[in-house]
Amino acid sequence: MSDSADLDRIAQEMTSSLEARIGDLLGHVRASREVTREIVEIDRELGRLHGLRDRLGGATDAEQRKRLAALDAKTDELASRRHMLVDTLRSLQGALDAR
Repeated sequence: MSDSADLDRIAQEMTSSLEARIGDLLGHVRASREVTREIVEIDRELGRLHGLRDRLGGATDAEQRKRLAALDAKTDELASRRHMLVDTLRSLQGALDAR
């Protein structure tokens, strides 16, 4: 092969490799943004639920206690989801830092 053909082949390989890496990075960035958006939404919902809980705090009748228990279960579920998303975000950031 000629030097020109070798250079063209090398340039094509490098271009393909760079395009693949850029695609991977963009995928990580998009995933990080989506996870961050979900965390922000959960934080807002948790704030709303904590406000409701404060208002129901001294529940005395059975119906209020039932609503309070459901509210606590929803809060626990969202807090668990948020924790999982934060771990996912940390993993994505680690993957980005490693590149």
